[in-house]
Amino acid sequence: HSLALRRNGSLWAWGHNYSGAMGTGSDRRLSPTAVRLSHVRAVASGPSCSLAVREDGTVWWWGCPYMPPAFTELQATPARVEGLEGAVDGAAGTSFLLVRKQDGTVWAWGNNSQGQLGDGTLVNRETPAPVPGLTGVVAVSVGDNYSLALKQDGSAWGWGNNTYGQLGDLTLTRRSTPVQVQGLDGVVAVVAQGRISVALRSDGTVWHWGSTSALWNQGDKQPRPPAQVAGLTGVVAVAVRNGDLSAVRSDGTVWQWQLQLPSQVSPPQQVEGFTDAVGVARSAGTLQVLRSDGTVWNTGHNLYGERGFPSIAATPPGPTQVPGLTQVTALSSNGSRIHALRADGTLVEWGIGLFGDGVAPLHLEPTRVELPRR
Repeated sequence: HSLALRRNGSLWAWGHNYSGAMGTGSDRRLSPTAVRLSHVRAVASGPSCSLAVREDGTVWWWGCPYMPPAFTELQATPARVEGLEGAVDGAAGTSFLLVRKQDGTVWAWGNNSQGQLGDGTLVNRETPAPVPGLTGVVAVSVGDNYSLALKQDGSAWGWGNNTYGQLGDLTLTRRSTPVQVQGLDGVVAVVAQGRISVALRSDGTVWHWGSTSALWNQGDKQPRPPAQVAGLTGVVAVAVRNGDLSAVRSDGTVWQWQLQLPSQVSPPQQVEGFTDAVGVARSAGTLQVLRSDGTVWNTGHNLYGERGFPSIAATPPGPTQVPGLTQVTALSSNGSRIHALRADGTLVEWGIGLFGDGVAPLHLEPTRVELPRR
């Protein structure tokens, strides 16, 4: 499913709705449908859970079929989270939710089987509770049943599932309360994706810890501290998709690399042809690059139309421009689908999925999502 937040604070949804994560109270939607919620200023969505923060600081949630108490009921339309105010933004996991408040505290509720709520227990919570001892938080991110928080002092903290050492505390012990990521300071951004954790430091270096299941099973299965990506500095943006990572440097160049075993690490490789990149996104099989002139370029396979060309067979091998797409200001990807926001506020998508244009499921060329005027 997809969610779009408009400038007027209205929220729209389309796609599959197996878990009620669209919040429309309906079955799947091929065209955008209004979520019955106004004055929204922030939204977060996971595989089956969604939450929204309104301008008044209240929090609303929907979806989440595995949330307590019943773990079977669907919240098909937005419901207010009672007693939680002063919210700024949040993050949505598979069956748990985090909210960051204006006072720098983090509140959590939902499934707590791995301690991902950070409240010192493994007990599921129906209502939000603060993560004890965690203050001054400026950003949160969630992965596979674990949570990361970035504090104002540049430190990173994690709690929950730690199967592959993704909490960065040099153990494999799940943590029900936050632990500081070891050997890392001056952090300005954190990303939790799957069981891989990535941090961008103020000096422009990129650090990572955790692993993919494939690499973990090939290695010695020992936790390791955050490792710096060798030879890469001046980074301003990072994208992560499983074990594939990409970065944009301040000079507009683009670099990419894969997570590897410690004995097989190779440095990032520059993607030729870019000196004016301002953003990157990774789909399941491609690297998408946003250039300063508002065009989008990409490289990789085109199995699901991710390159934006009219024919899968005719896709050029190297970096090429997505035809007919200009004035893009933001770029993101979810699986094998790419989203581009244009300067005029229109939203364009391509790849595979339900795209909001009334047609499904494969789109080889960029297709505008027709959001009703409202």
